[in-house]
Amino acid sequence: MKLNDLKKTSASKSESVEKQEKQTDKKQEVARHMLAALADLGFARLNLREIAARSGTSLGIIHYYFKDKNHLLVYGLQLYKENFVHELTTMIDNAASLEELLRTTVCTLAGVVEEDGHTHRLWYDLRTQALFDPVFRPVADEIEAHLITLCERFLNKVHAVSGLELTLDAESLYLMIDGLIRYHMQQHLAGNEGAGDRMAQRLFEIFKRESR
Repeated sequence: MKLNDLKKTSASKSESVEKQEKQTDKKQEVARHMLAALADLGFARLNLREIAARSGTSLGIIHYYFKDKNHLLVYGLQLYKENFVHELTTMIDNAASLEELLRTTVCTLAGVVEEDGHTHRLWYDLRTQALFDPVFRPVADEIEAHLITLCERFLNKVHAVSGLELTLDAESLYLMIDGLIRYHMQQHLAGNEGAGDRMAQRLFEIFKRESR
């Protein structure tokens, strides 16, 4: 192949990659824009026309990027959870002491209840649907695997900065935190003030009790 042909092929591939990246960015932008509407409706009332009306996004754009409401729910939730995992991972990695690690982790989890509960409940919605519809099971399993890995990272960091170990393994820690978030988020959404603070206090007590 001649040099000019190689250059043309390389340029064509670069343009193709750039186009795909732009489409991915636009798809993510559309999904994030519609996430609040998704959280308002939940899966049971999820309707693409309603999502379009609430988010100000045309129905044609939604259909261009998402084949159906299941695809939209899964993609939007994956984006949200990826950001959540990335935020916590960064905090865990950057913590220089046990005090900082516990404070930043607990405050972030309490924020899920007080500030993001409206959106975070989509995660529990999807998990409920996964009990009935196999189309949701792979993504539910994938997200939970990431969260358990995140708990393992937290436990390793506790030991690294303090020499202490928690009596809980990663899976048990995940199940405990997940249950606390779900319960206190439900309390918060029901209008009970201070649910996030109460969860934070419970977490501090558990971490202290389970340390050795």
